[in-house]
Amino acid sequence: MMKFMAGYTWNEGKAYMAPGHNSVLMDVDGRSYIVYHIREKRFNQDAGLQGFPAFPGRALNSSRDGTGSRGGYKRQAAGHSGGALMNTIMNEKGQAIPTHVESIQKEAFDKIDGTEVRWLSGGAAMINARGTVIMIDPVLEGFDMPLTYDPPIKPEDVVRIDGFLVTHIDNDHFSIPTIRDTKAVTKEYHTTQYVAQVMRENDIPGVGHDIGDEFDVGPVRVRLTPAWHNWQNDSKKWQYREWKREDYCGFYMDTPDGKIWMPGDSRLLEEQLTYEEPDVILLDFSDNSWHIGFEGAVKLCSTYPNAVLIPIHCGSVDAPDWTTFNGDPAKLKQAIVNPERLKVLVPGEAYTLK
Repeated sequence: MMKFMAGYTWNEGKAYMAPGHNSVLMDVDGRSYIVYHIREKRFNQDAGLQGFPAFPGRALNSSRDGTGSRGGYKRQAAGHSGGALMNTIMNEKGQAIPTHVESIQKEAFDKIDGTEVRWLSGGAAMINARGTVIMIDPVLEGFDMPLTYDPPIKPEDVVRIDGFLVTHIDNDHFSIPTIRDTKAVTKEYHTTQYVAQVMRENDIPGVGHDIGDEFDVGPVRVRLTPAWHNWQNDSKKWQYREWKREDYCGFYMDTPDGKIWMPGDSRLLEEQLTYEEPDVILLDFSDNSWHIGFEGAVKLCSTYPNAVLIPIHCGSVDAPDWTTFNGDPAKLKQAIVNPERLKVLVPGEAYTLK
């Protein structure tokens, strides 16, 4: 076993140090490779590196901003360019999880020249379209299952939400605590008719829409797309009402810099294969019977062969046995056309359209 924290003296007589600066490369075949960065020992011995815990047999990493994944050691990607797979690692439970989290700073809410897309963790996203900020399904607190990492921003640090969009009622998408704690900085709420009704029952001024309706949030034109996710009808616990397909939706957004589509949680629908090709798809590829399924995700990706794919709804919940919350981007990359367009972001990282 090679030590990950150590000093080395080679035959040339020079001493080299490496603690705290290693990288992990994950190949598509599942193999892991350690890139062991070293430097010549030229620092004061008494002022050497202190306080670095050792993790025997694992790559030692720390996230760039001090945050990291839960339930194990912290990890750092070997590279950080928004490139596919470089931001994912398989944890000890067999879940493909983000290597780290990028905290979202207040500057992310500023007026910008372009449109930025961020994965907020889980099935949520944040879009800044030239200064207009939209959040879709943010769950920044109060979720009732353990997470593999903390979300990239706390409710109290949210500067502004011009449009708060919700795809459906499930509590990994619709968070009353998050809505209440960001209410003071939120201008408007848009969702389906049923979810808007629930919002209003909780003193939230939700605006309900039918599937196919369009509305504007600043310069962004938003259309509700259909979804098929009414799984509650199969559960006695939730059969206090009839759950209709129109209670669930996706959002197709036309920004000044390109088209972004979040299909939402949904089985694959034929209509979803008929749209103008978006520039970016926020893709839930959970291999679950009430989600798109792996084969459905591949079919969707083939239908829109040039769209940038940002995988979401994976690796955020500490539930390795739930297909709902798990998917491996490496497997998806092997199965799709033009695999280089798969951009695996860490939570909080920005992908920019210009």
